[in-house]
Amino acid sequence: MVGVCAYEEDDLIKAQHPGYYWRGPGTSPGVQLMLLTSARPEAAKAWWKKVGYSESGPKIEASSDQEGVTEIRCSDYDVKG
Repeated sequence: MVGVCAYEEDDLIKAQHPGYYWRGPGTSPGVQLMLLTSARPEAAKAWWKKVGYSESGPKIEASSDQEGVTEIRCSDYDVKG
């Protein structure tokens, strides 16, 4: 694991946990959790499938910001049914 990022739009939740949620100026990504790993995207996808999670799970792709890092992102839009 390289890192964990979380985004939250609800101001009350952000105020209750100021050390966990922060977002600079601009468009919010909504409620989101992102895990960062040094595993290749194919390996992360294989792990996701192996542990039996839903096919409609997170977006798993190479980071556009960091070399050699894979992002595993899940937002509130992915889990609402």
